[in-house]
Amino acid sequence: MGICKTLDVAGAWPLVESFVILIGAIVLLIWIISRLLGRSSSNNVSPSLSFRPSDRKQPTQSVPHPSLTNSPLSFDAAFDEAVTKKKRLWIEYRDLNADISQRNIEVYFPKDKTYVFAWCCLRNEPRTFRRDAILRWKVLDENFSDNPLVERYIRQESTTLSLENKVPWANWIASQARPLPGSFSGTARTKARSEPNRLVLDKDSWVPPGETISVQTYCIRGGGIYVGSGLPSLSGLRKAEPALIDPGLKINSLRPDKTGSNIPYWPSYAELSPESRAGYLEWLVSSRRDADVHVGYPFLFFYGFERRVFGNNNPWSHPANELRFMQEELTVLLNTYGNIKSFFNYASSFSDILDTVLYKDILYTQSPPTESLGNQLPLSLQVVISQFTARGAALPANWALSWVLCHPDTRLRTSGRRCVNELRELFHLRYQSEFGQGLKLKPVNRKLTYRYHPANPTFGGDLELTFPSAEIAGVPTIPKKLIDLLDRCIDELDPYSRWIANPLDAHSDILKFALLPTELVEKHKTAQSLPIRHWLSNQQKDQEIMPIISSQLLSQVRMKPGEKVSKAQGVMIAQLLEKLGYGIEPDVRFGGPVLQWDSKLMLFKSDNVSDNTPSPEYSLATLLLHMGSIVAMADGVFGPDEETRLENQLETILHLKESERRRLRAHLQWLITDPPSFGGLAKRVESLNSAQKRSIGQFVISLAGADGQIDTAEIRALEKIYALLGFERDKLFSDLHGLSIPTDAEPCVVQKAEPAKNRYRIPKPTTVSQPSEFTLDMSKVNAKLAETASVSALLGSIFVTDDIEPPHVPKGNTVGALDARHSAFVLCLLQKESWARCEVEELAKKNGLMIEGALEKINDTAFDLGNQPICEGDDPIEINVSFAREMLK
Repeated sequence: MGICKTLDVAGAWPLVESFVILIGAIVLLIWIISRLLGRSSSNNVSPSLSFRPSDRKQPTQSVPHPSLTNSPLSFDAAFDEAVTKKKRLWIEYRDLNADISQRNIEVYFPKDKTYVFAWCCLRNEPRTFRRDAILRWKVLDENFSDNPLVERYIRQESTTLSLENKVPWANWIASQARPLPGSFSGTARTKARSEPNRLVLDKDSWVPPGETISVQTYCIRGGGIYVGSGLPSLSGLRKAEPALIDPGLKINSLRPDKTGSNIPYWPSYAELSPESRAGYLEWLVSSRRDADVHVGYPFLFFYGFERRVFGNNNPWSHPANELRFMQEELTVLLNTYGNIKSFFNYASSFSDILDTVLYKDILYTQSPPTESLGNQLPLSLQVVISQFTARGAALPANWALSWVLCHPDTRLRTSGRRCVNELRELFHLRYQSEFGQGLKLKPVNRKLTYRYHPANPTFGGDLELTFPSAEIAGVPTIPKKLIDLLDRCIDELDPYSRWIANPLDAHSDILKFALLPTELVEKHKTAQSLPIRHWLSNQQKDQEIMPIISSQLLSQVRMKPGEKVSKAQGVMIAQLLEKLGYGIEPDVRFGGPVLQWDSKLMLFKSDNVSDNTPSPEYSLATLLLHMGSIVAMADGVFGPDEETRLENQLETILHLKESERRRLRAHLQWLITDPPSFGGLAKRVESLNSAQKRSIGQFVISLAGADGQIDTAEIRALEKIYALLGFERDKLFSDLHGLSIPTDAEPCVVQKAEPAKNRYRIPKPTTVSQPSEFTLDMSKVNAKLAETASVSALLGSIFVTDDIEPPHVPKGNTVGALDARHSAFVLCLLQKESWARCEVEELAKKNGLMIEGALEKINDTAFDLGNQPICEGDDPIEINVSFAREMLK
């Protein structure tokens, strides 16, 4: 039997040997595969700081796309496809100089309604493109891989649209590679990636960046997590560290919970269900990019970062390579989950601390924060302010704006939130205008401390961080002048903000520039405004005043032929021209008629800082100019000498500004081209008293007789004006005789009369006709013109409204921040939902208000309270009664 057994074993030995060889081959194959995967992970997770993507094309000139036809996709659809599928996008782009180029770009987040942030394959660096300047586009069948450094640069720098404040890409890359003070010079420990199951963890169970580890059947690459058992919670409120992945806990890999249906509000890996643990591990394996998972999984991963940085109570000496790894991971997480407010606040606050620790000495070169993350200023902002204060240096405009925006007491109004880029640029311009290089602050004698509110429940409460450097002191109180400056900038942007929220028509892309402050219009010579700029410069040429037809102007603002022009549109067209350095007459803002398609206009150069409402002197000048033109053109001819004399006399008796004089000359040219009538004059003179009317009558006669002669046609015109002023016909001839030269036919006193002894019947007088012409005594005319120097003082009261006491408004019935007068006006408007404009003008007059200013102020208050207007439309004016009553409550 023993022999048989021996033979049996000997016969079986070749099978055993073959089996062993097979097992060895399988083990070797597994080892090779794991080795390759480890290298791939390392290459993907740790890109070089001297970034030059290997898979990117490096064209040196425009990239034409000969096969391009009109893309069937809208730009938004093409944008979304390029982002979600990581495909390159071919675009044809027109820059600010109107130069057109073609290029391939790789689109990155954040998504913006105005700009596209992307890697430009033509320029080989990140670039910012205006969406409305992209003329053509097409999604290419070329994939690309996200680079964390590009994402980070775009997040930090591409929201700074002002070129002078943006850190160039080359400089930014160099700063990332710069040695940082306080960082360890050694490198993080490395493990053999060939045998992840044999990884020996430190006692704190931290897996360093770039490492690979297996948890049961899951192979997790990239590191940055806690794996092991026995790591306790720092506060003692929980047994285990919430971020710790314990490989010994049960995992249900067959039914992973990706939706996080069973995750508590404060998640801990040890307390998750087996299904949720499997869901979390799958998310980690997928490179932490799946946006469809529950936000509890990103929070668990983020917990590990907080534990690692603050667990030793010394973040200032933490290894820089780990902090950079965390910063890059947070950039990706914020792009993916930043729409969840809680995660955004926690992660952004932590990221700000990482920036402060990493770049303390060059922090001022980074993009400042723009919003508050709690009831204190961001740490990076406090450090920068403290550094400038300690050195006695002027605080730059971008950090001054950050200070006021991030201040806990700042409540940014709707206009500031809606017009972020415009507010930033306007604040910079105003700040430099008022403070030059910037404000210099007085240092304070206290240490800088920062209270951090961690997401990880392991800490059991807030952490107080004290800056270790003695040169970093506390932050002084924010100057009130900065807060006032921000408020003024927002006030200037209010009309623009309301327009872009509720544009009146389809021409908003051009007319909206009329509502921007002049400096921003000058700075943004965008593609939309270029055609009208060129047209204006071609029209003006060497002439001071150029006649045009309104249809030419209306076509430049993209109005359809024959489309009715409202008064509001007319105002905006005039404002747009003013911002571009031009003016028109007649101007609806100065009492002119609403534009018609066949109207005659006068285009003239303006200094773009002119008043947008007429002064009392200018209103008087146009009234007298209108009447004087009627008299001067009564004979059918308005000669150059009459034109010059009329201008000079008005400028002599009325003290007009230079801008008003230019406008008045253009107004006169318009009256000559389009002869005036008496229409509209009656309404303008009906409120005058008798003394004011007499002064106007004497001025017009003196003006008519300035050449020493008044003919029949001029007398007939004067008769109409006197009738308009309410005077009898005899009053005109009496005033004319007072300025005329005595003739021989007139009686003269030879001897005083004595009563006759005999009485005789006096014969009936013969009818004597009034003379058809008058020859005037120029000495009397000149004296009368000299007297008219006081006419302006007398007539100035025509356009000055007496102060009206504000009506009494019961307490509790004021509307928002409106005063009693405007609140009373609102209460009157609530009586019905639709008003004729003339009715509203009468109500405004009774309350001592001007209708345009009152309606604008009421709507400003309404937008601040509820983001919608109370008054809408031009004629009729519609009232949002229900919303106004809510405001009263």
